[in-house]
Amino acid sequence: MLDYEALPPRTVAALFLGLPESSRLRRRASGLPCGIDTLLLALLADRAGLIVWSKLRKRSRPPSIAEQLLRGGKGKQSAVRSFSSGEEFERTRAQIMKGGGGIGE
Repeated sequence: MLDYEALPPRTVAALFLGLPESSRLRRRASGLPCGIDTLLLALLADRAGLIVWSKLRKRSRPPSIAEQLLRGGKGKQSAVRSFSSGEEFERTRAQIMKGGGGIGE
C-alpha cells in the first residue's frame, strides 16, 4: 500500500489524474454517484421510455432513471436504516418482532 501523505503534492496529483474515470476517487471528485457510462445508459433508457410513452400515452409519464441516480435516492424516505451499535439494532429488532414497528420511530 502506498503512503500518499509521504509523497510530494505534485506526485499525488499525477497519480490521481492517472486513475480511470470509473474509480471511486474520480467519481467522488466529480460529484457523480455513479460512473459516466451508467449515467449515459440511464439517459438512453429514459429517452427510449419517453418515445414509447409518447406513442401510447396510456398512463402517466415514466419516471426518469437518470434523475433517480443523480438524486441518489434523496426525496423519498428510504427503507434502509443503519444502526450505530449492535444493541440499538437488537432493540429495534425486538420491537419489530413484537409488532411495534420500530422503523421511523
